Amino acid sequence: MAEASNFSRAALHLGVAQPIVTRKIRKLEEDLGVNLFIRTNRGCTLTQEGELLYPTITSESGGNCGHKRSANAYSLVS
Repeated sequence: MAEASNFSRAALHLGVAQPIVTRKIRKLEEDLGVNLFIRTNRGCTLTQEGELLYPTITSESGGNCGHKRSANAYSLVS
């Protein structure tokens, strides 16, 4: 998602519907108690908290954050 800068493009890249990505990100943000993205009508960017979390996610997914393998690891595709 962070690499796509857009929930729709991230969903397309992951091969899932956009509402699934939106719900999963929203749920993750609720669970963590922080916003991970700044959302605008032109897309989104990572917040400071998102920037802090991003290296952890990409290192645990082998650097392939945008691929289905890493999405499965973080329950974006289920």
